Amino acid sequence: MFVGVGTGDADLLTVRASRLLADCGTCLFEGVHGLHEVLSLCSPRARLVDTTGMPVSDVIAEIREASGRGDRVVRLIPGEPSMYRGVAQEVRALEAAGVGWQIVPGVPVVAAA
Repeated sequence: MFVGVGTGDADLLTVRASRLLADCGTCLFEGVHGLHEVLSLCSPRARLVDTTGMPVSDVIAEIREASGRGDRVVRLIPGEPSMYRGVAQEVRALEAAGVGWQIVPGVPVVAAA
């Protein structure tokens, strides 16, 4: 599940994004700068994985492993997922691996203003 975090403010997440974070078993994100409040919405039992500097193949391996354990997986995307070029690459890799995915849009910065 690719979840857009928009501006990165937890109070500007969509209701759906907040629910997904609370229910996830594994949350992948890139860098913690500005995400502490968002990550605090995850269950204390959730596995948090910082993907900073991680090749796409390793990110996909993390998602596959977590999915294989039965975890609900959230992949946090800065801003709007449809505008983040890395999402397309990860989606193609997930499709090739037979792993389902979905995009949950964030609140765009322009709307948050």
